[in-house]
Amino acid sequence: MNKNYPKYVALMLPFAFINPSFTMGGKVFKLARIVGVTTLPACGLYEAYKRDDFIKKSVFKDATVVTESALNDWFVEKKKELNIPNAGSISLVSGRPFGIWGTYAEKNGGKVMVHPLEKVRLNNALKNPLIKENDEHIASASMNLNHEFGHIVRQEPQNIKHAFIAIPVCVEAASFGVTKAFRILCNTQQQPK
Repeated sequence: MNKNYPKYVALMLPFAFINPSFTMGGKVFKLARIVGVTTLPACGLYEAYKRDDFIKKSVFKDATVVTESALNDWFVEKKKELNIPNAGSISLVSGRPFGIWGTYAEKNGGKVMVHPLEKVRLNNALKNPLIKENDEHIASASMNLNHEFGHIVRQEPQNIKHAFIAIPVCVEAASFGVTKAFRILCNTQQQPK
C-alpha cells in the first residue's frame, strides 16, 4: 500500500462529510464549494505526475543500452514477429527494474528493461539454444518480453496517469450533478434569501 495513502484519506475525509452550510454567505459558500470540488482532482493530478517522475528518475535513470549482439538480434526478431507499431522506437536497456523485466512506455515507443543478471543469463542461453534448460529459459524470457511489449502497445503507463486524473474529476462532476439535481427536484435554494 502507498505510504502516502493514509495522509490523503485523512485530507479527503473531511471534504466527504462536510457540506457547506446553507447559512454561509455568498463568497464563503463559493470558496468552500471550489475547495471541495478541486481538492480531489488536484491530488489525483499530483499523484499521477509524482508516480511518473519516480519511475523516470529512479528506475530508468541508470539504465544502459544492451550491446550484446545475440540479445539485440533476439529482441529485434521478437519485435518483428509481433508486428509492433513504432517498433523502431522501442529499445532494450539494462538496469534494475522492480522485477526481472520492466517497461517504461513513452508517447511513441518506450523502453523494455531487463535486470543485469537476467541479461547475462539470457545472452548465454541465446548463444547455446540446443541445451534443454537454455531453450526453456529462452521460452520463459519470450513470454516475459511479450508481456512487456503488451504494456507498451496498450500504453498502460499513460492510461494509468490519465486514470489518476480523470477518475477524481468524474467523481466530482457526478457529485456536483447529483447535488444540483437534488436541489432542483426538492426546490431548495443554494443560498438563503
